Amino acid sequence: MELILQNQQKLVANDLERRALIRKKYEDLFNRLQENPPSMSSSDRKDLEDLADQIQAIEDSDEQAISSIEDAEINKLVTECTKVANKAARYGMSLEVGGGMVWHGNSGKLSGFEDSGSVLWASYRYPMGVLFGAPKDSLLEYWVIGASARVGFDEFVKTGNGTTPEVRADTWDAWGGLEHLSETNRLALQAGYQSRDADNVVPDFDRKRWRYQASFTQLVEKNSGIWLKLAYGYVDQKGDDDKSILISITFSPPDASNLFGLGK
Repeated sequence: MELILQNQQKLVANDLERRALIRKKYEDLFNRLQENPPSMSSSDRKDLEDLADQIQAIEDSDEQAISSIEDAEINKLVTECTKVANKAARYGMSLEVGGGMVWHGNSGKLSGFEDSGSVLWASYRYPMGVLFGAPKDSLLEYWVIGASARVGFDEFVKTGNGTTPEVRADTWDAWGGLEHLSETNRLALQAGYQSRDADNVVPDFDRKRWRYQASFTQLVEKNSGIWLKLAYGYVDQKGDDDKSILISITFSPPDASNLFGLGK
């Protein structure tokens, strides 16, 4: 932005100097012609009047040109500032906190709504080493860590039980993660905790569990376009643990996991 301002000042100074030289040239000629006005013919007088009009036209034109240059440089400066501000907002540190009410209604209908508790939530992310490059300032690399949490009070939750399909419960959800993106690999690590503390005891409804997920994607060879991905997931829940492993190959750059809204 400072460079843009310097260029703007240089352009304006150059145009002012040019205008001064043109004005001096024509004013000198104008003064010489005025030294002996009685000896001037009618055609000379007409040329002199035309010259005066030309001087004024040149001055007006220069003023408009300088004004256009100033407007163009200001617009360019605003555009650059907007890009910098957008990058700072999208790829910078972020902290969000909120709260609200939950309403519960009849499925598929805009009727029967009733108060279903209240919720609070918060999220945080901290990017590190964000790097941009050509073309068009594309995102080349970053590290980012973050976490989020949501707490619900006395809201309806599904139980999976045919006799009691829904119950009111206090809910807790929290997770944290780490993500890395570069031109040759992608890494995403997540861990989270979930709790459903129901008001009524429902058989087989125990929703306190930990969840873990990790994925790593690597470009097999430079310029090959072949990417190898390994993903692992694990749910630690009483009586219902679950694991998954996925190995896959793709032939184009995979999207980032985009855990925190930075992915391209």
